[in-house]
Amino acid sequence: MLKKISVAFLILIVPSLMALGNSRQASVAQGPDYPERKLAVDLVRVINTAQMTYRDQSAGMFAEWNDLSRSQGFGKAIDSFAHGDPKLKDVKLDGPSDIVPGWRLRLTVAPDKKSYIVFLERTSDQKRYAFVSDEEGVIWQATAL
Repeated sequence: MLKKISVAFLILIVPSLMALGNSRQASVAQGPDYPERKLAVDLVRVINTAQMTYRDQSAGMFAEWNDLSRSQGFGKAIDSFAHGDPKLKDVKLDGPSDIVPGWRLRLTVAPDKKSYIVFLERTSDQKRYAFVSDEEGVIWQATAL
């Protein structure tokens, strides 16, 4: 009996969750500037992934930009995400201010290095929005009021 309920639950719930996930991704994909937005979101994903790798190898500490951008985990994360967008290989690692043309990155690590926030802001035109994330790994889209 329990097995039948579990199977029925999976048949009913899994497709609903998949549709929810697809609708969340579709909201990022809307609009004529989709390629730029996708690149920005992928870059935030790279930073989150690299931070998690760095934390796991550094006694639970997150990295400032200079250490993170030179880390092996950062290079691996770019390679991993670049399959969907080869432009990720062109990011400028010298400094976060102009990492990708038209975007400004701010990475702030807490003094105890146990948390961070990344803010990637579009600067190329009047459309003021940004993608924001932290050690939780959730990426938020923010717009100016």
